[in-house]
Amino acid sequence: MKSLSSSKNEAIIGTNMTIKGHISGESSLTILGNVEGEISITEKLTIGEDAQIDANISSKELISSGKISGDIESSMVTLTSDAELSGDITTEKISFEEGVRFNGMINMDFELPDGI
Repeated sequence: MKSLSSSKNEAIIGTNMTIKGHISGESSLTILGNVEGEISITEKLTIGEDAQIDANISSKELISSGKISGDIESSMVTLTSDAELSGDITTEKISFEEGVRFNGMINMDFELPDGI
């Protein structure tokens, strides 16, 4: 995972934090702790290796190394080798590293070439 230095357009939920409820925002978010509820981020959402998420997620881009239980809707989803996901994914682009644990369905909207 890249540097955790925060900028004006990025927020961080720390390792010793637990959030219950709805998280929404128009900037990037890194979650290192625990979240229960719903997450709606218009930019990039990064889930740290020790994070535990029990929530449906909506974001522009999702990069996860943690544990997620819930459905994901994102334009781009990247699950690293330490990631665990139990839930369905709706995306345009997806990347799984070797070692990912996944239980669910993947829904991808794309157009097939004519004649297929």
